[in-house]
Amino acid sequence: MWKGILDDRVLGSAIVLSVLVAVLIWYEGDAVTDEDKQPGLASDARSLLAMRDSFERGAALNWATDTPIEIWDGVRVSGTPKRVTRLSLNNRLLAGTISPEVGDLAMLAQLDLRSNRLNGEVPSELANLATLTHIYLNRNSLTGTIPNELGRLSGLTHLYLHDNMLTGAIPSELGSLTALTNLWLRGNRLAGTIPSELGNLSNLERLRLSGGNVLTGCVPAGLEEVPDSDLSKLNLETCGGP
Repeated sequence: MWKGILDDRVLGSAIVLSVLVAVLIWYEGDAVTDEDKQPGLASDARSLLAMRDSFERGAALNWATDTPIEIWDGVRVSGTPKRVTRLSLNNRLLAGTISPEVGDLAMLAQLDLRSNRLNGEVPSELANLATLTHIYLNRNSLTGTIPNELGRLSGLTHLYLHDNMLTGAIPSELGSLTALTNLWLRGNRLAGTIPSELGNLSNLERLRLSGGNVLTGCVPAGLEEVPDSDLSKLNLETCGGP
């Protein structure tokens, strides 16, 4: 029995290896074989290489012009025509900044850079990505303010910016993100009031605002109905309440 299992595993590994070898041969040393037929994917490759260069040296990524983009670490390519639709580089000890070229990945749906050592600001260019549904930038060392421009991402359902060093106020523009189900901003250095516009987020299922933030004023009507939140830790009254 064990011999059969091992034989199956060896066969499976051989098949995977042969497929990768075939892909590498077919690509003939280019990240995108035919830029004329796949200009969007070629543009994505250039944007990702710019992102790679914004990371500090030592980033263990296989992103290179002589490696097919389909097998780049953390990169998912899909759709017709092919484009980069997901970037998942969580917990890879990445340091450096997030390049504004991330905003050129026009068909990106999910961005996951959580649990790294990234610093600098959250790029406002993320607002260019109309297809974006998930942003995971939590557990880094990001500074600066939350870009107001993120309020343009009408399809965004998950926004995770917690456990960074973000400052300033919570942008009222986030109240336009009516598709949001998860909004996590805890563990930063945010200050000021909770914008009344956040009460428009009727689809919220989880809300985290405490833990390091110094928020004042009152809780906007509507937010107290979020099924899972940490609002009680803020010790604020409900706006317009008794």
